[in-house]
Amino acid sequence: MATAFERVGGDRSVVVARINGELRDLATEVTDTDVVEPVSVDTPEGLAVLRHSAAHVLAQAVQDTFPDARLGIGPPIKDGFYYDFDVAQPFTPDDLDTLEKRMVAILKSGQRFARRVVTEGEAVRELAHEPFKLRLIGSEGGAEVMEVGGAELTIYDNLDAKTGERCWGDLCRGPHVPDTRYIPPNAVKLMRTAAAYWLGDQATALGAVTAVAVWKEAGFFMIFYLAALQSLNPSLREAAAIEGASRWTFFWRVQWPLLMPTTLFVLVNAIINAVRMVDHVVVLTRGGPDNASTLLLFHLYEVGFKFWDTGYAAALTMVLLALLAATALFQFFFLDRRVHYK
Repeated sequence: MATAFERVGGDRSVVVARINGELRDLATEVTDTDVVEPVSVDTPEGLAVLRHSAAHVLAQAVQDTFPDARLGIGPPIKDGFYYDFDVAQPFTPDDLDTLEKRMVAILKSGQRFARRVVTEGEAVRELAHEPFKLRLIGSEGGAEVMEVGGAELTIYDNLDAKTGERCWGDLCRGPHVPDTRYIPPNAVKLMRTAAAYWLGDQATALGAVTAVAVWKEAGFFMIFYLAALQSLNPSLREAAAIEGASRWTFFWRVQWPLLMPTTLFVLVNAIINAVRMVDHVVVLTRGGPDNASTLLLFHLYEVGFKFWDTGYAAALTMVLLALLAATALFQFFFLDRRVHYK
């Protein structure tokens, strides 16, 4: 019986095959009646497979370097890949350099990705030391959970190219590239680390940070509004009542214009606080999950003082200053003209 590699894998750019409409490894056995199509790395599906295989290499490098590290999930994403780890101490820039070198060594070794079907019981016993993986066994998986969700429960082993000895393995539904040499060493770069909220929702992370910031600042700003309301002349309300103005008309035509100086003050301070907000991000998310809450100033801080890329940090600073200048000009030429001062 032939394999998909023998049918369509002659071109090095082909990383997986579509067999009867389903993405499978090139090592998958096929029959003469199977419809086998090549999937190259320059397609979205092929690139996602390559990136997910790179995530496996990263996880292997981490556990080779930090044996006590526990694995989370490692899906491909729009601009690359990531993997969640439970470690005693956060990774440092020096750690990232060490891990990157270890990844390159694994890539050059040409380890084979081998698919192995297991039962739930076998997976539980084999992954007893991986508490996060155990939570996935029996679940339905999803787009960001590559470990489970296929027709079978499978583990992918990384096998030594010469001896066939198992070097490392991970719970995964696949598929993967045939071996690590399919991943160019110069295509792998560890950019940064962030706090991981395992299986968290990226769509709500920034909203949660915003809610905390609003909760913290709202009471402070309300003091200014209360002071402004108390300073309004009570005779204005009496005059409006005599004229038969509704409460809404009185608010929109009288109170709101008189509150505009306070509103402008609050707005300017809120924008300044939003731009310089970094403490909430550090305490709550550290930019995670998957950079969903990485704000400009936090990113600038990490680039400049964690990775010491001073040139890039200086460029980001100029961008931040330009944004603040544009905001100031907008305030001066547009908002200030709508403010009615006594």
